[in-house]
Amino acid sequence: MGAEGRLASIIIPTLNETLTEPLSKLGAHLDRVEGWRFEVLIVDDSRDEHRARMREELFALPPRPRMTTQFIEGPRTGKGGAVRRGVENAAGSIIFLVDCDLPVPLEELDVFIELIDSGGADAVIAERPAIAGARRPLRIILTVGLLMIQRAVVFQSSRFSDTQCGFKAFRGELLRPIASRQIVDGGMFDLEYLYAAVKRGAKIVTVAVEPNAETRESRVNLLGCLRRDPIDVLRVKVRGLTGGYT
Repeated sequence: MGAEGRLASIIIPTLNETLTEPLSKLGAHLDRVEGWRFEVLIVDDSRDEHRARMREELFALPPRPRMTTQFIEGPRTGKGGAVRRGVENAAGSIIFLVDCDLPVPLEELDVFIELIDSGGADAVIAERPAIAGARRPLRIILTVGLLMIQRAVVFQSSRFSDTQCGFKAFRGELLRPIASRQIVDGGMFDLEYLYAAVKRGAKIVTVAVEPNAETRESRVNLLGCLRRDPIDVLRVKVRGLTGGYT
């Protein structure tokens, strides 16, 4: 299982990605993290032909002393469904949810571990500057609209300014029961996890980050989000009001 130490899980949902560069960068960083070993769970929703190529890339990577990897076939129901499957298979006491393009500097991983391990947080989320990366007008509208909805409808406060950054960490004992009650298969799973954690009285810490430059086109289907996300947000709120997360 690699070097001695406690176990943390890193879940990476993928869809037609290239794994060599991000996993090489991640492994090189994890080699330097003392006292922990890591399992990386790649939960893949790609087409069959692309999935086969990703498996080849994964198995061609050299072994790392502190990192093991698993390749898990995703349910192909959406990003939220893939993450839920990853949580179901994660054994770590800390569980990270990380996008494949590694959206923030990996040094933040050490910060998140320390916050949770010290008892300072049950969950830690990265928050980017306002509308970071939202270059297209429709994406800006969607980002601002989501911010207004989550503040006015879901949390009824300005507590969070960025619920969708693809870099979060949870105490495993907090996240597993939340994922077991998860109802969102699409992109609003982040919002659902945070809302459920709030309803459970979890201590959530936000960390301001400067995002890495985007290395690939966004996988977000903006029109699909406009159709699906407002409904999912309302479903999450209703479930919370009826005790579905506690």
